[in-house]
Amino acid sequence: MRFRQKTERGNPIVNGPMVVLVMVLIEVGPGLAQEQAPDQDSPAVPQIDWNQRLDHSVGRAVHQLLASTSSNDLFIRSNAMEACENLDPLRAMPILQIGIDDPAVPVRFAAVTTIGKMRMRELLPAARRRLKDTSPHVRAAVIFVLRRCGEPIDPTPLASMLTSRDASLRGSVAMLLGMMGDSSAVPMLKNLAQIPLPRTDNPVSGVLVRIQTAEARVRLGDDSVVNVIRGGLYSNHDEVRVLAAMMLGRIRDFRMEEAFFELMDNEIDPIELRLAAADALARMSRTVEVVKEVLENADLVLTAGQSESPLVRSQTAHTLASIESARRQSERYLATLDEIPPRYVGELFLQDRLSQAIVTLLGDASEKVRLSASAAVFSVVPSQEPDLSVQ
Repeated sequence: MRFRQKTERGNPIVNGPMVVLVMVLIEVGPGLAQEQAPDQDSPAVPQIDWNQRLDHSVGRAVHQLLASTSSNDLFIRSNAMEACENLDPLRAMPILQIGIDDPAVPVRFAAVTTIGKMRMRELLPAARRRLKDTSPHVRAAVIFVLRRCGEPIDPTPLASMLTSRDASLRGSVAMLLGMMGDSSAVPMLKNLAQIPLPRTDNPVSGVLVRIQTAEARVRLGDDSVVNVIRGGLYSNHDEVRVLAAMMLGRIRDFRMEEAFFELMDNEIDPIELRLAAADALARMSRTVEVVKEVLENADLVLTAGQSESPLVRSQTAHTLASIESARRQSERYLATLDEIPPRYVGELFLQDRLSQAIVTLLGDASEKVRLSASAAVFSVVPSQEPDLSVQ
């Protein structure tokens, strides 16, 4: 049975990319999700505005973020650093400062990279100290930060890192070059494609580096390699397929729109891939019609939230943030019209069940899921604090 009916996708919402970070939802229990008919003698129960509740959850999310910076799990601490990207700089600054000096390389790398994404000049002295870090991953991230902030720094060490025998280092440097925004790095990335990786027991690592390099080149304006990423969507390795779907959403490859809807429809594919497809559609949605179709099929995301796997619930939180952000953007667009087309009139664009799911995930039993839900809050709810990075 088809997941949806084919429709024309008109009514442009935006021309630019939408800010969404990565989330999805769980189905809440009947006591929270279903409204019971009130007893005639009982006072009416006030209806909760979950969109408003989500907007007021920033403080709770920040509390979770702070707690996760001291987790025993280094990957949770890394995720906490990454979650700062959509947090206002006043709150993010002390958290990232902690991450810069974390004993674990992935945490230091995530903290320094996030500083670069946010262009937080206030933390440049602390980041610069890590130019002599023992890890080449961290040193590469520091070069990225300094270049993003317009500081004089020689980027040539990145070229030697691209020829490393370490596949993860090659992938990290390619990603940083793509985010750096300097098109002069394209020849360097082209050369990387000609350098084979050493033979390993993990055949996936080489494929991952190849599509990471392709994404970096596309970000820098070289669309000739976009088919490399598209091909990853049909890899024999599920890990590669999920990453390729996420990349295609980030670069807003509209030609893959139909493919993503088909992936959402295919019950044979892993739920992680179907969630990635929903996330990609929400991230790159440019019309009200596309958002409408994603919202109509949001039950896929809600059902995934019932998974026993914290990893799936965590991914669900990320996907949910993308969908809710797209819904809010569509709602704002429709509010500007003198007359809303009949097919868009109704509760679909006014619903609050996605917000309810994010708020519910903030209380999940898994710290990883709670942290992902916190990142979802930061992604969906606009910051009200002054942006120190542009002052």
